[in-house]
Amino acid sequence: LSGVTLGAPVPGAICIIRIGTLTGGTVVVTGGAGVKLSGTNVKATFNAADEALILMYKAANTWEVIANIGGVVLAAS
Repeated sequence: LSGVTLGAPVPGAICIIRIGTLTGGTVVVTGGAGVKLSGTNVKATFNAADEALILMYKAANTWEVIANIGGVVLAAS
């Protein structure tokens, strides 16, 4: 898993992103064009195995983080 782009949510959607193994480096998940991953954040960086985000629909182009397991780093750019 590398360089993933997450599309916009639909009402009722839930998305779980979990990194099972990571032998080095990071995994970055970016929101698609105009898609936010909670607040103004558009990028999530996973640095270790077993890190996870649980996201749910908040609005037409916005996911809301309902759980951040292991310290996934969220950023606005």
